[in-house]
Amino acid sequence: MPRGDPFSQLCQLTAALAQPIAADLHTHTLASDGGYTPSQVLAFAQQAKLKAVAITDHDTLAGYDDASKLDSPVKLIPGVELTTMWASRETHLLAYAFDPADDDLRKLLRHQCELRRERFRTMVEALRAKGIELELGELLHRTPSVGRGHLAKLLTQAGRSARELFGGIAIPNTPFIEISTAIGMIHHAGGIASLAHPRDEMTLGELEELKLFGIDAIEIDHPRIGSARRGEFSSWAERLDLLATGGSDCHGPGSNAIGSHGVRIAEWQKLERR
Repeated sequence: MPRGDPFSQLCQLTAALAQPIAADLHTHTLASDGGYTPSQVLAFAQQAKLKAVAITDHDTLAGYDDASKLDSPVKLIPGVELTTMWASRETHLLAYAFDPADDDLRKLLRHQCELRRERFRTMVEALRAKGIELELGELLHRTPSVGRGHLAKLLTQAGRSARELFGGIAIPNTPFIEISTAIGMIHHAGGIASLAHPRDEMTLGELEELKLFGIDAIEIDHPRIGSARRGEFSSWAERLDLLATGGSDCHGPGSNAIGSHGVRIAEWQKLERR
């Protein structure tokens, strides 16, 4: 059969998926909306026999900073999940292997976290106007990056439905950084940029647009992707000379286990070379 036909691609994908996960490049800690400490993330990564793990909290390096002070046989990759805007839609961008001391990137992340706090307060006030009082406690003091996940958890703790957040109030439009600008800043800090959990409806044309912006990779393996779409995204990445990333998107107990999704050894070696 000709190289690149759907059956051959499926066989290649099946063979790749049979290999063990080498690195989980998408995890969260208590520094954003995760449920594990940085030390727990490293411990679970070691338990899963991973070669490497990336802590990719939303718009903050606080979790990575804490983890970088710990000893672990698992390689810790500098990472962050940036909230960006693309075509007026909130789009998440994973950044890896950048210089964590880069001043411009640190300044951007502080600004992004402040935008998150403003959005958080606006949503809390909107819920209060509907008669829903939430006990915030020390959340805003102890958590560098707050978001909708925190509000959903607070609603559940108050005996309310998370639907009252996502269906009952309008999510404020927040001027997060444009994706093309974010990609440029990641490159300036020496890192690579990957599109996080691409939408099922994503087209090849949209990925080509991101390629023009300078994106380096696309997240191929994550919990919410089906095998058919994974194969299609993989073939698009090969066609556009993009790297493949992957991760569990673990948010703590009850979510996908660290090491359940990620990159296999061949993909990991390509990322290491880059």
